[in-house]
Amino acid sequence: MTNSKTSRTMRVVLAATAALAVAGCSGGSGAPASPTPSATASPSISTTPTPPASPSPTPSSVSEVAAVDAVVRFQEVLDRLSADPESDLTELNLVASGQSLLQWQSILMQYRAEGWRQVGEQTSTLVGSTAGSSSSQWFVDMCVDVSGADVLDSAGNSVRQGEGPTRVLTEFTVEQRGVSEPWFVTQDEAKNTC
Repeated sequence: MTNSKTSRTMRVVLAATAALAVAGCSGGSGAPASPTPSATASPSISTTPTPPASPSPTPSSVSEVAAVDAVVRFQEVLDRLSADPESDLTELNLVASGQSLLQWQSILMQYRAEGWRQVGEQTSTLVGSTAGSSSSQWFVDMCVDVSGADVLDSAGNSVRQGEGPTRVLTEFTVEQRGVSEPWFVTQDEAKNTC
């Protein structure tokens, strides 16, 4: 996955609430690009009618439960750091590494530079999970719903630009460095609406 796809992913997930102004990253380096002004056009994902709700799957193994819990913690930390411009961004190091860590550090620094803060919280529903190439990797699909959140500028005005999807199917790559180590979100990619 390229960083431009990752940047696109995060803008899609938060486009409905934040009109996130993070520029696409140049391919392959792993480092985030400098954010650009909020005039950046949001990528388009066509919305489809929401199908009737079906029961969420239940993780069955200890590692699968740990991976899903890691995604939930990651999202809780993002909500908290996005809401409080005085919070310590190093808290992100406890739930993310790799591409996700770099990307979200850049996004949160952009929030602070712009004087933005999040109100409300995102909610997620587990769609499914798949074991990765080793026992220390899972791919967790969540339907991320940002309809209960918004991002406000320093004057208290929403920075939302137009309508966009509020429910986005996102795949999180979750990895554990060692058997007794915690799980971290290392990548996240929007796949479609949900």
